[in-house]
Amino acid sequence: MEREYTPGPWGFTGEPNGYNVWQTARECGAHPQKIASITGRHPVEEEEANTRLIAAAPDLLGALRALLREHEEMNSELHKIGKGRPWDSSDPFCAADLARCAIANATDGKMPPYREGLS
Repeated sequence: MEREYTPGPWGFTGEPNGYNVWQTARECGAHPQKIASITGRHPVEEEEANTRLIAAAPDLLGALRALLREHEEMNSELHKIGKGRPWDSSDPFCAADLARCAIANATDGKMPPYREGLS
């Protein structure tokens, strides 16, 4: 079962003692929910960069899933017409496998399954 996280979109605010990451209000009148606080342990520029990365997490996860899905669909179609082959997962730098690992790290720790016929 995939871990649940606070749905996006997320945003952030700068505070005197650091930054806060918030779930931005999705409906008129809804109150934002605090996701994380990043406090003054690093240089301000690094804290802001870390905060931006954390706030972008739901969008990045969604984009990565969409890119992996498109990659698998294109690879499957090329394989069907004999113009390609399933990507070689023995290659440690295979982009699809790197995407799978990142998705696993962000969710339940399990690698997303290969599409049927490509495993």
